[in-house]
Amino acid sequence: MARSVMNHWNFTGTFSEFADEKKDLKILELNEAAQLSGVLATMPSRILAEYPEIDMQRLPYASNSFDLVVHSDTLEHVPNPVEALTECQRVLKDGGLLAYTVPVIVDRMSRTRDGMSPSYHGSPGDNANDYIVISEYGANMWIEVIKAGFDAVTITTFDYPAGISISASKGRRPQPQRRKAPQASNLFRRFLGLLRPEK
Repeated sequence: MARSVMNHWNFTGTFSEFADEKKDLKILELNEAAQLSGVLATMPSRILAEYPEIDMQRLPYASNSFDLVVHSDTLEHVPNPVEALTECQRVLKDGGLLAYTVPVIVDRMSRTRDGMSPSYHGSPGDNANDYIVISEYGANMWIEVIKAGFDAVTITTFDYPAGISISASKGRRPQPQRRKAPQASNLFRRFLGLLRPEK
């Protein structure tokens, strides 16, 4: 997921370096996002919200508040994932990014667990309702984020098939700073026919 985030801002380097350089980003982290959490916690404008205490389907934040929203292995527990993703899109600023992971079974399509025996994530024997799996994601895990109204969706693998990150941007993403192109040497320009041969 770190690579998805850094790619959005055209950043090369480590995620810690990204956090140092982009420390002014306003971030909403819904549940801790594994190894990213420690780095995100160093960013002064990061808010950590825990699901289900914070309802992803009705986020208590103003529209256009965050540059980045991240969540990890949470969406499969939400009753209406499209509504939750729509809320993520609502609280993002234009040009902002949603980055998240869900468990994916790549050899089949996504499905709900309606009518099936309950399945839980979390500690063994902890069958609390916040750990119940409502959606099982498959090869078409990207459809819901498009239904939620995002403009662009990217799938990034980091430990295929288990490690798949989905990122979606709202509106225009930040453009890389333009660097002045170096002047081509006379020899190269001559090669291209841009200079007349010397007499």
